[in-house]
Amino acid sequence: MAGVLSAICQKAAFGDVSANEQNAAVSITITKLQVNDQNLELNWKIVNHSDHDVWVLDKFYLFEPSFEVYVDDDCYSLVIRRRLDVPTFKVWYSVPEGFYVRLSPGEERSESLLLAVPLYARWLFLTKWSPVETTMIRRVVLEIGYYDEDLPELIRGILTEAEKYNPKVSDDSQGIIAQYFEGFLVYFDFKGLAGFERIYENGSDEISVLYSYQALKGEQVLRTTVDGVAIPYGEVLSADEPPHSETEPAGVTTVLTKFDVNDTNLKMDYKIINNTNHDVWICDRYVDKFMDTDNRTLVLRTRYNLSNEGVIWEFPFPRFRYSRLRPGQEKIESISLSFPVKPHALFKTSRGNAEYAKRLAIEIGYYDEDLRKLILNIVEMAEKLNCDGSAISPWEPNSTLELYYRFFGGIEIAGFFNSEGSTYFRDSVMSDSDEIIAPYLKQTLHGEKVLRIEIDNVSIPYESNYPPLND
Repeated sequence: MAGVLSAICQKAAFGDVSANEQNAAVSITITKLQVNDQNLELNWKIVNHSDHDVWVLDKFYLFEPSFEVYVDDDCYSLVIRRRLDVPTFKVWYSVPEGFYVRLSPGEERSESLLLAVPLYARWLFLTKWSPVETTMIRRVVLEIGYYDEDLPELIRGILTEAEKYNPKVSDDSQGIIAQYFEGFLVYFDFKGLAGFERIYENGSDEISVLYSYQALKGEQVLRTTVDGVAIPYGEVLSADEPPHSETEPAGVTTVLTKFDVNDTNLKMDYKIINNTNHDVWICDRYVDKFMDTDNRTLVLRTRYNLSNEGVIWEFPFPRFRYSRLRPGQEKIESISLSFPVKPHALFKTSRGNAEYAKRLAIEIGYYDEDLRKLILNIVEMAEKLNCDGSAISPWEPNSTLELYYRFFGGIEIAGFFNSEGSTYFRDSVMSDSDEIIAPYLKQTLHGEKVLRIEIDNVSIPYESNYPPLND
C-alpha cells in the first residue's frame, strides 16, 4: 500500500488541494480550513476503507496539542505533523509517548485543531532549527502517522522473538541497536513481553508506544496539502544568518560525461564524485536491466539492498562489491549495451515492456558513511547481546522470518560475518583495502542511498516476453 496519501477536497472551499493517484485503503480529507485575525481552525476526517484494522497516532503524552508545527524548507509550506517514527537527536527529561488508536474497517474518525495566529514553530522531534525567510504561509501540509497492520500483534511478535535471546545491554549502545537490532530496543521499551501484557489489555482500542528512535519500523503517513492560503507566520530569518541550504555539504554527486547511441549499441560514461569530507562506499560490478512499469523508461540499476523475491539464484550465490571513494575522489564508470536490450536482473524488478525505451534511468547505490566501521560495530553489538542467530531456523514460518529480518537484521549480518561459508566477507571487512565483498544480506544492511541520472528523448530497442506487447 502507498505510504503517503493525499486528500481530495473542493477547491472553492479553501484554495487548491493536491491529490495523488494512490491506493486509498486509508484516506484523510480536510473538511474545514478557516483563518481569521486570531486563529487557524482545521477539521479533517480519516476513513479506513480496508478490510482490516489500522492504528492511527492519536496524541503524545505531555505535548498539547499533539502536533508539531513548523515551516518546511521551501519557506512557504506550514507542516502540521503528528508522527512518532521520525528521526531526532533531542534529549528529553521524559521520553515522549505516543498513543495509537484502532480504526476498524469502514470506521471514520473526525478531528479538529485550533492554532493561534500568527503561527509560531513548535516541535518535539526536529533535530535542528533553521529560521525561515517568510511572514506568510501559502500552503498547509497535514501529516498523521498510522500502522496499516495489527500493531499490538506486531509488537507481541517482536517481543516473543526477542525473548529467545534474553538481551541485556547498556543505554550507551542505543544508536546501533535502534538501527540494526531494532527488536531489542522495542523489548527494552516495553520491559519485555510481560511488561507489554501489563500495559496492553488484549482487544483494547488504544496502545501506548514510547519513542524508540525509529526502531518500531512500519509507520506510514497520511498526508494532505492545501494550496492558495494566506496565513501570518511569526518567525523571520535574521539578516546575519545564512539560509540553511548555503551551509549544507555538497554530498555525493554523479555526472554523465559521454552518451553515444547508434543502430547496434549504446555506450556511455559517467563519474561519481565524493564532495564530502569522509569516505563513501559505492555499489559496483553488476547492473540490473529492466523496463519500468511506465513502459517507457529503461532502468540500469546497481543497488544491493533490494528484495530478491521471485528471483532464483543458482549456486554459488552471487557476491557483491562495495568500493571506497575517498574525499575529493572521482570514480569513472562505463556501460555498453547491445541492441535490443533484454531484461536481466538479480533482484526483484518492475516488469514493463515496450519496443523502444524513450527514457533512460541510471541508479547507483552507495553508503554515505564508513561501511567497514558500521559492519564491525554491528558484529560487536551482536557479541554483546550474545546473539549468533542460532535461535532462528530457516524452516520457521514465513511470518516469523519476515519479523526476524525486519527487526533483528544485525544478527543476520553478524551471522554472515562469522560464518565459515563467507570468510571472504569477514576478510574484506577486516582488511584496509578499498573494497568490501559481501554476500546477499537480505535487506538488513540499512542506509543505502541512491544516485540517479535520467536521460529523456532517447530511442533504445528493447525486447522482452513479459508482458506480451499484443495484450
